[in-house]
Amino acid sequence: MNIKKIFCQIGLVILSSGLIFTNAYSAGKYEKFREENQSSYEFPSSPFGVAFGEGYHGEIFMDDIRNLGVRRTKISLRWNEIEPGPGVYRWKKVDAYVNQLKDGDKALLNVFTVGWGTNNESYKGATLKNEECKRLYREFIVKLVKRTKGKITYWQRDTEPASPRHWPADKAKEYVETQKIFYQAVKSVQPDAIVVGVNANGSFNKMGQHSYSFFFNYIIKNMRDYYDVLDIRLYEDLYTIQDRVSWFRNKMRQYGYEKPIVCTEFGGPDPRALSGKPFQKLLKKIRDACGKTSNPEGFFRCARNWMKSHRDEIDPRLKMFFPSATPDQEAKREKIHCHDIVQRHIVAYSSGVKASWWWNLQSAGKDLIFGKMRLMEFPDTKFPSYYCFKRMVSKLGNISSIQKIGLPDESIYFYRIKRADNTTIYVAWHREKGVDFYNAEEAPPVMVSFKVGFKRAKITDIFGNEKTKLTKNGILKLNLSDTPVYIEEEI
Repeated sequence: MNIKKIFCQIGLVILSSGLIFTNAYSAGKYEKFREENQSSYEFPSSPFGVAFGEGYHGEIFMDDIRNLGVRRTKISLRWNEIEPGPGVYRWKKVDAYVNQLKDGDKALLNVFTVGWGTNNESYKGATLKNEECKRLYREFIVKLVKRTKGKITYWQRDTEPASPRHWPADKAKEYVETQKIFYQAVKSVQPDAIVVGVNANGSFNKMGQHSYSFFFNYIIKNMRDYYDVLDIRLYEDLYTIQDRVSWFRNKMRQYGYEKPIVCTEFGGPDPRALSGKPFQKLLKKIRDACGKTSNPEGFFRCARNWMKSHRDEIDPRLKMFFPSATPDQEAKREKIHCHDIVQRHIVAYSSGVKASWWWNLQSAGKDLIFGKMRLMEFPDTKFPSYYCFKRMVSKLGNISSIQKIGLPDESIYFYRIKRADNTTIYVAWHREKGVDFYNAEEAPPVMVSFKVGFKRAKITDIFGNEKTKLTKNGILKLNLSDTPVYIEEEI
């Protein structure tokens, strides 16, 4: 070990055109209806993707990704997993990921800046100790990119900064400085790489601002030359996606530029989106009972014991997220999961998100928020949501463009999608404002009429149930519920 590497280690560890009418619209007024305030978004290639999931250990998983009809994927690793000490490299996980990639795959590798050269090894992302550590970090990124032999399309670092136990919210300047090092190092080896930046967690406050708007305002203003696409995570309430995406787009425009927006991690249903905030209230009760501790396992043990002895105090809507959920509760959640997969993707894409990575392919399923968003459990247990996802991709294919069709009845969500083969498919569902996902499927359906232009329409719900209906002058009439349906021409 040379003296410069020893010096780096020294330091304190701180911590368009289809028109539509509904039951509220008479046929006589039909042709007067105008689409307003709608945007059509175009896509250079299929935007669908699925992240591997929690704790990559070298699993071979790309066959399960490709079986979904998807070529876009992602894993996350830490600096100290790959270089546990200065000049000591462990490439096993990197190689296992890269070696299963094939031509046409669009892989992402996210790297958390954690290790001997940082000021904190317990967080996901920390500032570099000194100038020598910055040099060695640059050297590490260069070696990492070379090791992947050009098979990684997207490079990313330190996701969800300004979140608890992630990159500290008071270190925005340092975040930009590290991003510059990362960007330049990646591009020096792989000039055509796409470097992802900003990486926000997508949590907004009641005022419609990001919870750490001061942090993201700074990095969007000062980091424009050091990333190619902007990432925002889109969990929580899927019907706020449009506003959240617009906030980031408007921030870029405020500082005189605009880059494509992607979502490298998102999913649902999210218990934080339930009306009345029962999950947040439950968490507060647990924190009050268990207190603060530096021992996470002790806290979780206390939390489990508290929930067992206070079952009657837990909102029934949350129980389907628990590992102890009954078969009926699991079935209900899986059904809602399939709804969410389609709805969240469509809303995100119609808001201008150009590419996405669903969270996640696999998981142990223990986390009450993110664990149950999994599509499968290794080695070979595939859940109903896996097949709903696969059906969505097969129906929508390579999206060329997507447009939300404006309606006088805002509870109807109706989208026209152009596919790469120049065919058109529509996606539609009904959701009353203020009704959360738990109760949405019990809401009575509404009769609606769409002008689709087909003589015969094939309607397929997200579970694969099909029927054919004749239209009248190209107008399709059907009952619509919270279960999304695909509408295409029957040939």
